Amino acid sequence: MEESLEARRSRVDSKLEEIQNSIKVITSILHSPNSEAKVDFELGDTLYTKSTIPSGPPTKVNLWLGANVMLEYGLEEAIELLNKKLSDNKVVRGKVEGELTFVREQTTTVEVDMARVYNWAIKNDKQ
Repeated sequence: MEESLEARRSRVDSKLEEIQNSIKVITSILHSPNSEAKVDFELGDTLYTKSTIPSGPPTKVNLWLGANVMLEYGLEEAIELLNKKLSDNKVVRGKVEGELTFVREQTTTVEVDMARVYNWAIKNDKQ
């Protein structure tokens, strides 16, 4: 159970990092609308491609929502959506941390109880 929660926390952490990076990119686009940018896009785990974002005021971005869904959003709307996703994921991470703490406390309690029963059995065998 603890391993499952650790894996879940790891997935939530990676989502948080991705969302924060997306917010940074969109914010940088908003603050420098007339500059041409050269970027590396990740196509797969080890596959990248280079691209140039043309100068001019960008108005739209495409966000990958998962499950083979990509939608186009306005810059302001995209930041609003990403901020909501960020806060939702922070809440989920807090819940996972709470569950993980509970499981660890219960594991410690069970281990202490097992040690007490074992010691009690040894004490009774000597008598």
